[in-house]
Amino acid sequence: MSWSLAANCFLSRTCVSVRQFFKLMQLPFRLNSIRSRMIVGFMFLSSLIVFLSIVTIYFQNKSSQAATSHAGISQLQGYTLNMFQVDNMFFDIETINDHYFSTRESSLLQNHDSLYRQIRSKVERLIATSNTLHPELSASLRLIQRDLLTYEFKFRKLENLVFRKGFKDAGLEGQMRTYAHRIEQEEIVSQIALLTLRRHEKDFLLRHDEQYLHEFNGKAESLRRQLVQRGVSDSSLFYLNAYRTLFNQLAGIQQQIGASGTTGLRGDLNAISFQISRQFLSLSNFSELLAKESQQNGQAIVTLVLACSIIFSILSGIWISRKLSEPIARLSRILHKHSNGVKVRRKLLKFPNAAEEVGVMTSSFVQLMEQTEMQMKEIKLKTKLLRNRNKELKKLNRELDNFLYSTAHDLRSPLASLLGLLNLIKFENQDERLAPHFEMMRSSIHRMEYFISQIVGYSKNKRLDVQLTRVDVRQLIYDTFDHHRYMEGAFKIRKHISINHHAEVFSDEGRLMTIFNNLVSNSIKYADHEKPQPWIRVTVNVQEESIDIVFSDNGVGIEPHHLDKIFQMFYRANLKSTGSGLGLFIFRENIRKLQGHVDVESVFGEGTTFHISIPNHVTSIQQNPGSISLPSIVSS
Repeated sequence: MSWSLAANCFLSRTCVSVRQFFKLMQLPFRLNSIRSRMIVGFMFLSSLIVFLSIVTIYFQNKSSQAATSHAGISQLQGYTLNMFQVDNMFFDIETINDHYFSTRESSLLQNHDSLYRQIRSKVERLIATSNTLHPELSASLRLIQRDLLTYEFKFRKLENLVFRKGFKDAGLEGQMRTYAHRIEQEEIVSQIALLTLRRHEKDFLLRHDEQYLHEFNGKAESLRRQLVQRGVSDSSLFYLNAYRTLFNQLAGIQQQIGASGTTGLRGDLNAISFQISRQFLSLSNFSELLAKESQQNGQAIVTLVLACSIIFSILSGIWISRKLSEPIARLSRILHKHSNGVKVRRKLLKFPNAAEEVGVMTSSFVQLMEQTEMQMKEIKLKTKLLRNRNKELKKLNRELDNFLYSTAHDLRSPLASLLGLLNLIKFENQDERLAPHFEMMRSSIHRMEYFISQIVGYSKNKRLDVQLTRVDVRQLIYDTFDHHRYMEGAFKIRKHISINHHAEVFSDEGRLMTIFNNLVSNSIKYADHEKPQPWIRVTVNVQEESIDIVFSDNGVGIEPHHLDKIFQMFYRANLKSTGSGLGLFIFRENIRKLQGHVDVESVFGEGTTFHISIPNHVTSIQQNPGSISLPSIVSS
């Protein structure tokens, strides 16, 4: 049967059903009840919905199977590419990681195992479900499954070789260097000869040229003969032979691993991963074509059924709504007039020949309005009560701030007395063994004083308004660096300061000093002194509307999972930190108080950059000469 003939039959049957439906609806509409009038309409519409749902579900299942298969293949492709990326990171990072060679534990290796298990499980499920869709899908997936098994076998083999090769003091490399150090310590051979051997060793490991391997073995053999002629002890010969043997084993492992991404096992893994990627691309394109074809076939059938259903639903809906909505619409207009303050007469609320539910709605509305008036009175009373409680809460907050500020100041006095007594005891003490304990006590007291000063600073920042004055930013920055010049390692750090003035600076000098103090102290404290030249760079761009500050360093940096938490109270991103975790919290609160904002970027091991933007109140000072205050801002 053609599509046009099927469509004509369906439309003719639908027209007959419409006429029968309107005849059946005459009986319930004689009853004075919305329920009886709606039952037949809802039953018919429900039947229509069920019919449409069955047709839709049938064809949807057809297309969803293909779409699900395509989505699964795309997801599997993503997992596989992610595994390849993790494996490359493993061989780039863990091959120089002491922790991996000491424990053979690696988060990247764990990620590889997890991804491989998921990939293997998904491939098996896709193979089981793809048999009903297309044979070519199943065959391609089995081919990918086989290549993945080959990839995993070679990856495990390569990982074992890397671990066996070792790094620094671990594995064959560590053993080889141990024997080289023993040769150097016992002075078995001359320093020149030993340095020549070590040079050939390093040249081979760096350049992977077998010429250096041959030169190393030739030089080692020559040294061995010289030692035999000199009649040295067997242990000395053992060190040289062991050094030579371990180096040759290390060279063999290196050749198996491969000198580049195209040789050895690394080359095999790259070739297999490239082949799997091409297979996934071809398979994804094929599954996408299947999904589109199935979807188009289903849409054609569903569209025809849906169009007929919509036409019938519109006709029946218009007829039903006209019979049911007219009295409700009239009641709605009356209620709208009443809500606008128009007095409604009682006789207007009577609807002859209307459904019983309309009368119930009318009486219910009158009762509802009465209850609403009572509730509005109650809401007004509760609103007044809530305002009074808010005033009490603000009063309690002020008292809490005052208590915190006064308590912090009161704690400083006994700490100062305790520090003085400690100095007196240390001066009179004759037992040198107690000196370290006194120093630990002094350090603890200073940390407590610093913590109290941070609390006082936080309390001041909340309580005091912003005082706007003219600020010499350049002098402020130089004073900050000068204040921290005695910190450990500060003299090794190079400072770069660049200030671009396009306007004068009007802001709160005390809060700006707190901001720069925090940035400079943290940069000095977490500087990376293993780098050739640690540095701090401060760039300030002063405009009439804003003060833009870029503060960067090449310190140890911040790990990515700490970045969104460093401004939290008492949070410490560095486990070696001895601070209270309030510094950056107070730093951000001062910026918020100045109505500014801060963004931070950091690369762990490379450095950190803070981008700060603070409003410049030049216009406010010009309109109101002298020092003025900004309104307080509530910090979240």
